[in-house]
Amino acid sequence: GDWHRSIAVAISVLIVTCPCALGLAVPIVQVVAARCLFELGIMVKDGSALERLAEADTVLFDKTGVLTLGKPVLANAAEIAPAALGIAAAIAVGSRHPSATAIAAAGVGRPAQPFAFDDVKEIPGLGLEAWAQGAVYRLGRHDWATGHSAQDEQNSASVTVLTKDGEWLATFLIEDDIRPGAEQVVRALKSAGLQVGIVSGDRRQPVQMLARRFDIDQVEAELLPAGKLVRIEELA
Repeated sequence: GDWHRSIAVAISVLIVTCPCALGLAVPIVQVVAARCLFELGIMVKDGSALERLAEADTVLFDKTGVLTLGKPVLANAAEIAPAALGIAAAIAVGSRHPSATAIAAAGVGRPAQPFAFDDVKEIPGLGLEAWAQGAVYRLGRHDWATGHSAQDEQNSASVTVLTKDGEWLATFLIEDDIRPGAEQVVRALKSAGLQVGIVSGDRRQPVQMLARRFDIDQVEAELLPAGKLVRIEELA
C-alpha cells in the first residue's frame, strides 16, 4: 500500500537488472529539456544546473535585457548637441552594451567625430574610455565618467554621461520597455514560493521604480558585474 516504497523497490530492481538504461535516461532527459528551453529563448550552459534548479529558493533577475525588452532607445536625442552625440556615437559603435547601441543608433546620420580615436576600451560595469588628440573621453556611469556621484533624478530612464578629461559634455537618457510576459513570470515564481530579487548595474531610481511595478522587495542597484557575482555566491 506504500507507493513510495513500491517505487523505490522498482527502481532498485531496474538498477540491478538494467543499469545502462537508467544511466542513459538522465542525459537524454537533460538534452531534451535543454532543447525545449532553447526554443523558448533559454540557453542551458550546464546540464547539471537543471537538476540543481529543483533546490533553488531564490531567483535573481538583472534589469536591462532581462526584465526589460533589451531594445533601448535614446529618449533625449533632440536635446543633445549634434557634436556631442557624434562623439558619443563614434565611441559607442563598437560596443554591444544596450545603452551604447542606443546611442550609436541615434548618432546615425549625425555629424561624425572629426578625428579618429587612437583607442577605445570597454570597462565592464563602468563604460567606454577613448583617447584622441591627447584627450581622454569617457562614456558611461556618471560617477566613473565625472569622478563624482550625481543627484538621482526622479525618472525611470537609465543615465549615461559623456565627458572629456573629466569635464561634462552630455547626458543621455536611455529608456527600455518592459519585456512582454516578464510580470507574469515574476508572479508565477512568487506563487511557487520562491524569493525574487533584482541585481542591476543601473542607477537606483529606475531599478526601484521597476521593482515596485513588479512588486519585488529585494533590490540592489549600481552593482558592478563582480558585485552581482558576489551576491549570487552569498545565496549558494
